[in-house]
Amino acid sequence: MNNEILNQIVQLREKAHNHGEEVAKLIGTQSHEMPVGVFGMIFNKLTLGLELLSYYYDAWEKASHTKCSSVGEAEQENAQRVILIQKMIFLDTMSSIEFCSKEYIKKSPQKIGSFADRIYLRKIMERSKAQSVISDSEFTRWEGTIELRNAIVHNNGVSEKTKTYSYPK
Repeated sequence: MNNEILNQIVQLREKAHNHGEEVAKLIGTQSHEMPVGVFGMIFNKLTLGLELLSYYYDAWEKASHTKCSSVGEAEQENAQRVILIQKMIFLDTMSSIEFCSKEYIKKSPQKIGSFADRIYLRKIMERSKAQSVISDSEFTRWEGTIELRNAIVHNNGVSEKTKTYSYPK
């Protein structure tokens, strides 16, 4: 069993919960209300991922045979399933962030202004940078995250750009 991935998900769940509680207190709202509700949504996505991975790891540990031509092939297929679950968590998390950001902008347009056309996460981050809500370095990290999301969704995870982004631990 790969405890490292499971431990990372457990830690991320805890961070999502704690950040939600902290932000709710800071802005004087409930943790399920927008925009703080995004942390609960992320927590739930991580919970589902943890449950799926735990199930798979348990099943693989108990397996005594495979329909694959070799144990190595079975391990490779299992690794691809783990990657797929991680992609699912990431994409669903990004979708939640975008949804909650849009809802917050609709309710509080004075923060970064209203949008006349369709709202995308990239536009939200560009406007947030222009209004000094986020710094240039934070914008660059969002840009990289959005590029990764788009590459996964639209190009099977293969990027059309070569660029390195640096993220804090």
